[in-house]
Amino acid sequence: MSEAIINTKKEYAKIFLESINKELRSKFEELRSLKLKANTKGGEYEKHVANLLHDYLGSRFEFHVIDAEMEYLNIFSTGENEIDIIGTFSNALPRIILKV
Repeated sequence: MSEAIINTKKEYAKIFLESINKELRSKFEELRSLKLKANTKGGEYEKHVANLLHDYLGSRFEFHVIDAEMEYLNIFSTGENEIDIIGTFSNALPRIILKV
């Protein structure tokens, strides 16, 4: 493959990744501007973020909001309950946790 073709493909890849980056940043900014109930303690926001992550990465990962049902008490040790959204590899056995 010629150097020119390789450089063209690299440029297309760079443009593609930059457009994805802009789109995701825009979506996160939209989420940050949502007016949600103050007494939900972030639970409603976390559901929206988990849904956004699922929209983009759902074919590879499963996303869960674990704090809403206080499931973290059964999953994490004391002091590790700061994480409210977790992602697991869809096909991993046992489930491997990706902290977001």
